[in-house]
Amino acid sequence: MDTTKQENKKFKPSLKSKQKRKLLSKNSSSNHKAFAIKSAVKAEKQFRRKQDIIAKRERLPQIDRQPLEPPPFVVSVVGPPKVGKTTLIRGLIRNYTRQNITQITGPITIVCNKNLRITLIECNNDINCMIDVAKISDLVLLVVDASFGFEMETFEFLNICQAHGFPRIMGVLTHLDVFKNPKKLRRTKKQLKHRFWTEIYAGAKLFYLSKLVHQEYLRNEIHNLARFISVIKFRPLEWNSNHPYLIVDRMEDLTNPDEIRLQPKCNRKVCLFGYSRGANFKPNQAVHIPGCGDFQIHSINFIPDPCPLPEKEPIKKKRRSLKEKDKCIYAPMAGVGGIVFDKDAIYIDLGGSHSMGNDAAKTMTEDEQIVAEINQTAQPLNKLVYGEMDSIMFKNEKNPVDSSNHEISDGLFRQIPTDDSGNDSRSMKFTMNSLECSNFPADLLIDFANDPTELDSIRDCFITGQWNENEDAGTILERDKRGDEKMFIDFEKEKIQRQSELNRKEFENMPMEQRVQYEGFQAGLYLRIELTQVPCELVTNFDPSYPIIVGGLQHAETDIGFVRTRLKKHRWYNRILKTKDPLIISLGWRRFQTQPYYSIEDHNGRNRLLKYTPQHMHCMASFWGPITPQNTGFVAFQNISERTTQFRIAATGVVLDLDKASQIVKKLKLIGRPIKVYKKTAFIGEMFNSPLEVTKFEGAALRTVSGIRGQIKKPIRSPDGAFRATFEDKISSNDIVFLRTWVNVPVAKFYATVTSLLMPIDQKDQWISMKTTGRLRYENQITTPNNPKSYYQESKRKDYRFKPMIIPNKLQEELPFRSKPKLMPKKSNRIDRIAVIKDSHERRTDNLIKKLKMVYRETTRQDRLVMQKRAEQHRKELAKIEKNRAEKQKERKKQIMRQLGKSHKI
Repeated sequence: MDTTKQENKKFKPSLKSKQKRKLLSKNSSSNHKAFAIKSAVKAEKQFRRKQDIIAKRERLPQIDRQPLEPPPFVVSVVGPPKVGKTTLIRGLIRNYTRQNITQITGPITIVCNKNLRITLIECNNDINCMIDVAKISDLVLLVVDASFGFEMETFEFLNICQAHGFPRIMGVLTHLDVFKNPKKLRRTKKQLKHRFWTEIYAGAKLFYLSKLVHQEYLRNEIHNLARFISVIKFRPLEWNSNHPYLIVDRMEDLTNPDEIRLQPKCNRKVCLFGYSRGANFKPNQAVHIPGCGDFQIHSINFIPDPCPLPEKEPIKKKRRSLKEKDKCIYAPMAGVGGIVFDKDAIYIDLGGSHSMGNDAAKTMTEDEQIVAEINQTAQPLNKLVYGEMDSIMFKNEKNPVDSSNHEISDGLFRQIPTDDSGNDSRSMKFTMNSLECSNFPADLLIDFANDPTELDSIRDCFITGQWNENEDAGTILERDKRGDEKMFIDFEKEKIQRQSELNRKEFENMPMEQRVQYEGFQAGLYLRIELTQVPCELVTNFDPSYPIIVGGLQHAETDIGFVRTRLKKHRWYNRILKTKDPLIISLGWRRFQTQPYYSIEDHNGRNRLLKYTPQHMHCMASFWGPITPQNTGFVAFQNISERTTQFRIAATGVVLDLDKASQIVKKLKLIGRPIKVYKKTAFIGEMFNSPLEVTKFEGAALRTVSGIRGQIKKPIRSPDGAFRATFEDKISSNDIVFLRTWVNVPVAKFYATVTSLLMPIDQKDQWISMKTTGRLRYENQITTPNNPKSYYQESKRKDYRFKPMIIPNKLQEELPFRSKPKLMPKKSNRIDRIAVIKDSHERRTDNLIKKLKMVYRETTRQDRLVMQKRAEQHRKELAKIEKNRAEKQKERKKQIMRQLGKSHKI
């Protein structure tokens, strides 16, 4: 036997797999229903956890006001400068339409597929543009430079979105080709992804655009991004669902040129075009243009859609992709779509000789056009008159008649279709007579036994046939079982769905001209809105890179009053907010400047004024502003024109209450001094000026510095303002009496609309707002005024000389000796010593000793410093030796481990 070879023990498993399965099958119970619950506590925890998960998933049902053909969804591309926003938009447009657009300005509407249109908007770095884009976006593509990371503009935009209702957000990482090390690239991707998830939610989609080829992103990556955009589900925001709004993609000035020539600064009459979104627009409705002001709609109507969805194709001719002619793009501000906006003119493309083919339709008479439209329509006239359900009655004999349609068979003025010879068709006779049993003709009796087609039509009437889902017993029982589990939220969803379906069917077959008179201009229509008395600066200083929003206002939202909100200073804002300092607030459609007054609510419901906002907690803020529905979020800034690297969002909050008056109070402490003191009564003066003021405060509670409580009774004759008060104990004549009261604080009625769109093109982000007091003092180099009374001063009290206590002689005789007053003065413990006067020799000796002591102290100090330097040098040498020894030991360990590894391989 060779002893040099190593012998290992053969591995033997403890149990074979078959034996394990048998053992597990023995331990498991055969009847799962009988042994379903083995522990009541565990079952209760599982049930509680399941119900918690169900409760977390519940959401309040929202009314879906989207029509059958919704307006284009707004996709905004947001990010700091020089991150690739314009290149990304060009890539998306090229992916959808196969067109190259050099100038990306204004909204760009494109057709993505047969059921989806999107409007692309590029957001610049201005805070005003970021606020407007956050309010109207359905999807935000957040572009981030991966080589630099998240910038301040990104976090500012995310916080603005949180205040105004969070739209869908997808991140896009660019400049990934800067990383040459793959390991560093993976680590950067992971860090940015987790930081992005922290701000949005865990699992938010983050795309990676790897590199640029010929100044374009890779087409495959852009195609994948476009696919995600086309399948994403957009969530309607509450404010946008309840208010109509329009994103202007085209603007015309309709003012008389003679008026402009005579008065260049006159108010203009403008015409705005765009898709209606949100709720329905009403004629003569009040609207607000953020950055401009409030207006009244002069006229509104709908016009043909410039970028329509492709027409519905027959079932046999359906195709998955769009035709080339259906790949529409509409961007008049970017020079696409027949209209080009210039600085001082609007150029309209009239087309060449190929555009003359449509002139024949213009020469047709009105009757001929109506007949042509009827012949070209793909929808039957009976659907237009009687609705969808009546078309079932007009089918041929191959389709069996549904018995559930009997209830709609008694419509008025229904015509029976005839064949070419003018006689009633046999199928129509059968259909109409089958609804009336007494009129069933004998010549229409059919021998079902000899007709296989008719046998197939009645095969499902028997139990062996295929029943409908509504008639199947198992389906009905399962539906009843599920119905028991329905909760309140399910009934609310069904109620809202039924109501919306009823509203849709009510106006479904009505002509659009008549329909808009009842329900207004619904979402999805391309509208033309005329506004009058518009400032001329909106036209002369028009910049297509800033979106113009026409936001509809409800009836009560045009008024101005006191708005009470809950506010919290943002944790990233490095300054504290002071009461009465102006703030720029974005609330609803509006951006305005106002002066908020901060307060906190006490336990008794009193709103107590605060001078500054508290740290890391909410407070109340009241200001003079537009009436806005409750639970509407807002975001506040101190300055929107300041160029800074710091975080610019000062505070966020939500509207709580609306009122025509403010109810903020602050503490007022009145001070008085006793004039005359009795046992438990005193006359107090220097607190009021007249007996009338005293009468107003009769019964008010008083308190002294020592804590004695009292009450105001009646005024006295003299001096004026003095009164009689009672206390729970006798007060001193030098006590100070306080009266704590509360006085109302009037809120300043200051409201100024931010008119950033009226600024010149190169000064859009430099709107000058009302400055704070501290800012004005800093700019004018004015020091803060010092009030001497505001500083703490040392209290000067009078030195009272207490009179000696007089003890009666009779009492002195009874007192012990220790307690009797001593007439002799107290002896001092100090021993009187004789002063020693030194002669000249002793003085010289003392001076010499002092000098020697000083020299000794200096020598000792120098020796100590030298010793410290020597010890420091010694420590450095020891550290160097220890470092060399550690390196040698580490190298020796590496050699040993290398030798051990080689020996194991052998």
